[in-house]
Amino acid sequence: MDIFAKYLTVWVGLAMILGTAIGALVPSIPQALERATVSNVWIPGSVLVWLMVYPMMLEVRWSAIKKIHTNPRGLLLTTFINWTVQPFVMYGPAVLFFQVVFGGLLDSQIQSEFIAGAVILGGSPCTAMVFVWSKLAGGDPNYTLVQVILNDIILLFLYAPTTKLLLNISDIPLPWATVFLSVFLFVVVPFAGGMITHFVVFRQRNGEELMRRIQKFLQPISEMSLILLVVFIFISQAEVIVDSPIDVLLIMVPLLLQTCFVFVLTYSMAYFFCLHHDVAGPAAFIGSSNFFELAVALALTVYGPQSGAVLVTVVGVLVEVPVMLLEVAVVNRTKARYERRLADDNCRCHKTNS
Repeated sequence: MDIFAKYLTVWVGLAMILGTAIGALVPSIPQALERATVSNVWIPGSVLVWLMVYPMMLEVRWSAIKKIHTNPRGLLLTTFINWTVQPFVMYGPAVLFFQVVFGGLLDSQIQSEFIAGAVILGGSPCTAMVFVWSKLAGGDPNYTLVQVILNDIILLFLYAPTTKLLLNISDIPLPWATVFLSVFLFVVVPFAGGMITHFVVFRQRNGEELMRRIQKFLQPISEMSLILLVVFIFISQAEVIVDSPIDVLLIMVPLLLQTCFVFVLTYSMAYFFCLHHDVAGPAAFIGSSNFFELAVALALTVYGPQSGAVLVTVVGVLVEVPVMLLEVAVVNRTKARYERRLADDNCRCHKTNS
């Protein structure tokens, strides 16, 4: 294990502290970062995410993608969690904490806006960062790519109806520009780049060796991009952290509980259904993480920039990185248990995986 992976939580913790300090002490920097936005998609962050996603796309094999339909249980599990479990599980803790547990601390308007932000966030399945978490946990890049594409297609049809149902709002204006630009930047472009790289590299006589050298060269760039992204996130949200620390802490409680619950549920179901470890991990990450660009854009459109709904989606960005790193650690530590289950002669996994 390299020093980056071994001490990843330390680097991320330091990046969070550094980003908050820079954003609080030099407000011109977060203001400049905020201006670098197109259709609510943050371009500096997008570049860093692309640098993290592209190396993973080099591991994607078209031949393997074509075979995924022969064992679709991972796709079915994650799709089920994303669209029949996660939005409703987010709604429950939000109502419980914002209206009951913290009801004496929040007025009725803020309670409603916080619940709305949580629902918008919970109904937004992850698109980009899941590639990073999958890579850190040794996930199957082919499965991860197919599941993300499937999520994006389903999102176009189910996101607005699900949000309307939970929030009782007559009109949910889906921010199409944000959706399409995000999918294009985070999925289409890196996938196309990976396929072109494959085509060019494997036409060479030493294609395999050349690809290994390219991936080795890109690894530290990808790792540094993750740390810089955390720094940038906390720079851009330093004002929220400093000015509204109590609200941030209150919002974090149901978000943390919902994310951890969905992760445990999905990962446990993956174990029960005998999914391979390299599919079970990404399935749990996709089920428990969120499409923040979409959530923030919709909250801004419906409730306005100063609303509690927007604040919840912003806090969701702050919560995601440390929580997902915890999930990565759990997935890595439980790999042997999955392998033992698949190797057990008495387990039905042999039949379902054959």
